[in-house]
Amino acid sequence: LWRCQRRDKKCRAVVYTDSTSASYLGNNGIDHNHPTDLLLVKKHHLINDLKRKVEDLTVNVPAAVDQGIANLGLDNEVMVNFPLPKAVVRTIYRHRANMFPPFPNDQTFEIPKQFSQTKRRESIIIYDGYKK
Repeated sequence: LWRCQRRDKKCRAVVYTDSTSASYLGNNGIDHNHPTDLLLVKKHHLINDLKRKVEDLTVNVPAAVDQGIANLGLDNEVMVNFPLPKAVVRTIYRHRANMFPPFPNDQTFEIPKQFSQTKRRESIIIYDGYKK
């Protein structure tokens, strides 16, 4: 099921696809006739590229966002309608935060293996206990 994202145009176009083969099954009969918002497409491409890039934890997020926006080559009139780099950075940091388990709420939690072993699979936990 694919739905048009342009709610501001009140577009209710839907395309049905087979979830296993992604083949076209039909649509809901509503004419999908508004033009593509190229700025929105560029924004989504930038966000998706940055999300893939920041999975490498050594990437500096603000610098990557600034570089990504500069590489788009947008002129000043278009940049006025583009989200602020600060907002894009916040989105990318949120994505990066979802890569990790949540912070523990108490002292009885399991330490995930990725945080308790070195790359050589040696334990780095010296003491894992607490007093009641």
